Amino acid sequence: MLMKLLNIAFFGLVLGAAPLAAAEPSATAVEMWRNAGCGCCGKWASHLEANGFKVTIREPGSEKLQQIKKLAGIAEKLESCHTAKIGG
Repeated sequence: MLMKLLNIAFFGLVLGAAPLAAAEPSATAVEMWRNAGCGCCGKWASHLEANGFKVTIREPGSEKLQQIKKLAGIAEKLESCHTAKIGG
């Protein structure tokens, strides 16, 4: 009986892990908009690239950046100096 429970638990873990692997992003392209000259934005992009993402950086100007944030549905209190889109 104990072996049967262990087998069920083992296969449950193996099968349960499959959705986690499938949840990884298939597209690793990142499009990032940032304020020109911001130091942390470049560091964030470098961090993403070090972890397998390909980052395209755009500097649209502050007015256009605000429009991008609004279109993305980012609440004003959650805004930062950069905004990114990953996989659509």
